Amino acid sequence: MLKRSYRVQESLVRYWAQQAVEMYGIIGDEGMRQQLENVQQSLAAMEGDRRVMVIGGAKVGKTSLLSYIAGLPVIRSGKREESPYLRWRYRNDDGDATRSCFVPLEELQGIEFVDTGDCADPAVAESLLELLPGSDAAVVVVDSRQGGASPAWDLLERLPFNAVGSVVVALTFTDKIAATDALTMATRIREMCRDRLRLVVLVCTVCPTSDVAVEMFATRVQEALDSPEGARRAIRNALEATGRLMIRQSTVINARTAVSEGENGFLNGIEEEIDNFLSHQLDGVPQCAENYANVPLDVLPRLQRKLYRSFGWVLSPRALMQLEDMGAGAELSFYRLVCGDIVEMQRESDNRFVASCQSHWRSVAPRMKSAIECDLDEFPQDVLEADLMQLRRQLEHDLYQPFIEMRIRNILDRAFSTHLSWMRTLHALLCMFLVLGGLLGYLGWDTPALWCLGAVVLLWLGGTVAHVLAVRRLARTMTEEARTLHAAVQGQMQPMVRDLVISRVTAYRRLYAVAGHRVREYVAKLRPLQERHNAILYQLRATAPRI
Repeated sequence: MLKRSYRVQESLVRYWAQQAVEMYGIIGDEGMRQQLENVQQSLAAMEGDRRVMVIGGAKVGKTSLLSYIAGLPVIRSGKREESPYLRWRYRNDDGDATRSCFVPLEELQGIEFVDTGDCADPAVAESLLELLPGSDAAVVVVDSRQGGASPAWDLLERLPFNAVGSVVVALTFTDKIAATDALTMATRIREMCRDRLRLVVLVCTVCPTSDVAVEMFATRVQEALDSPEGARRAIRNALEATGRLMIRQSTVINARTAVSEGENGFLNGIEEEIDNFLSHQLDGVPQCAENYANVPLDVLPRLQRKLYRSFGWVLSPRALMQLEDMGAGAELSFYRLVCGDIVEMQRESDNRFVASCQSHWRSVAPRMKSAIECDLDEFPQDVLEADLMQLRRQLEHDLYQPFIEMRIRNILDRAFSTHLSWMRTLHALLCMFLVLGGLLGYLGWDTPALWCLGAVVLLWLGGTVAHVLAVRRLARTMTEEARTLHAAVQGQMQPMVRDLVISRVTAYRRLYAVAGHRVREYVAKLRPLQERHNAILYQLRATAPRI
């Protein structure tokens, strides 16, 4: 009975191929995806049953011969009248029970025999064209009484080259012809297969009535099944696919070894580029700090216009009502104007910084892929902008420190309070003369009433002039405070801007942490990975000569 050989080699190749697949998961390089899929496909093909097919014309002894070489007398009783072929199998492993008979014999496990109909029938030929490719051995049964002619030759000619593993030709009914004719026919069949089908076949004469002849033929079929073009072909394909995967893994491991041995030279080079970028940024700190320090003087005209709008150009109760809160309001307006301009300038600077970082990131990505086979993702602009926004908020907080230290609010409160007493007195006199004039007019004393109204007008005009002079004085006070604030900000702005520049370059540097972490993982895993890879490669090479 034929059997499935090379179980040990199959187990070895499968085990080490699976080890190579596990190595892929550890290495985590998507460039090996195609090699991985080839290994998985070859392993799936190796798991299938080894198939032996018997083909030929009608009434040439196919079923009887298959029964002899398979050692299954039950094959002779199988009904195949309405089917182009019948598969004799141990169990259903592939989920396809079509045209199958299952025989519960352990000797049949891992191998299947296919009994076919007359391949001269077009319907049978079409069915066999789907089943023959991938078969490990095909036994072509030729009736020697027909001079070597068989419809199987046309069928094999339609198959792609090397679609079938080994081909064995069985000349039956040789006891009906002369021995010399049988030898001549065998030679002619070998030449025809070599020239027409590009196949090297083994031609055997079989006499079904001779147990010795049948046993010898079964031995030849077993040898053909176990040949490199037969059952070992699937093992060899899995071995070759695994070897290609291991070669690809060697390339990746060697590249990572170069990175680790060079003390992460590439990433160190990126760090140097960022350091140079930082130096270039720091060169502009003095000018940037000077621009920021000049903002208090630049916003002064707007602050004065706001003061004039708040006080008004004439004396009114509204100015008196706002006077007590004017110090806090003026300081808040001053801070908002200064801070708004500085933050806006910083935002424009950050936008230029983000554009520069994006350009640098795009230049690094292909170099990193080439040097350490590490893919950078798309530039994380939102992450960097979030960090820069946080730095601008910190800048707003830091800018309030000079206002707190200078006590601008207290200074402005004192300046405003000096006008509070005379403005209250003046408003009281205006109210008194208005009431007095109204009372005198009510009593009919028109002349004194007019004099009272005239006094109100004169007092209001004089108060308005004093009000305008007071507003100008307050504007001068705010101008002096702006100059003082300019000096204070100028003294604190340079270290503040320097820290800001360093912080935002640091935020950009952090974006490379993923690549750095991956390289550190490479270094930590590299030695055991290399040792495991060498062990798998050694075992595969040791297995190869036996396949």
